[in-house]
Amino acid sequence: MEKEKVDLLPQWMQQEEIYDPPKDRELYISRSILSLLRVLLGIKLERGRTSRFTAKSSLSLFITVLFVLLTASSHNMVFIWLMVALVMLRISFLPIEVLKSVLKVVLSAVVFTVLVLLPSALLGATNAFFQITLKMIVSSALIGIFSGTRNWNQI
Repeated sequence: MEKEKVDLLPQWMQQEEIYDPPKDRELYISRSILSLLRVLLGIKLERGRTSRFTAKSSLSLFITVLFVLLTASSHNMVFIWLMVALVMLRISFLPIEVLKSVLKVVLSAVVFTVLVLLPSALLGATNAFFQITLKMIVSSALIGIFSGTRNWNQI
């Protein structure tokens, strides 16, 4: 049986391969990491946005309003969690000053929402409580990101 399997393979696959890796394997990895870091450092952030790939402020305002409306009208938790993930991803690229201001806005909006909806959660409407709270997190974060990354005189 073993002989039949060997005969099915082409001759070049039956030959034993001799591979001797070069001595400077670590140098290749170091160069790769350094080139990746050079590319990442080449992206200059100006108030949370890249200067090369920045959309116009009017388009950014339209997209922000659209996402806020889609999030507010959604009844699907998968879409809401997707929006939470996308907002968190966008927030991770913000400079620290903008990040602080966005998180202050989000935290105050969430505290207010939780205080208002706490009676309904205690009476058993926990699904609506979590859904509305997540929608508030996404909406306030989107608005905070927009206001933190745009100058108001550019809109």
